[in-house]
Amino acid sequence: MIREVTTSAEVDTVVSVAATIWREYFPQVITPAQIEYMLERFLSHSSIRKQMTGGYRYYLLQIEQRVVGFMAIDEQGGRLHISKLYVHEDARGLGLAREALNFLETYCLREGLDCL
Repeated sequence: MIREVTTSAEVDTVVSVAATIWREYFPQVITPAQIEYMLERFLSHSSIRKQMTGGYRYYLLQIEQRVVGFMAIDEQGGRLHISKLYVHEDARGLGLAREALNFLETYCLREGLDCL
């Protein structure tokens, strides 16, 4: 299931899921200090709220009632930009990214956007 983030508590959920995913996946790519910097700069509660105020939309990805990922989008000049798409390690390979892309394709068609 995919649902839009609208409340402060849901933003907190994004922050928590982001921290888990980034700390699990990215140590093979960047240093722990860089991970913490990126989390604070782009995925803290205040930075997500600021992005949302600027037009970004965040969505939670769920299996049953468990949040296992999230995505963020932004419309830019008739196009939909996927800013973030993250799935928790134990939920990868279950088709959630495909479900998210199908959701976004439908979103583009509904909103009259010509490019994803």
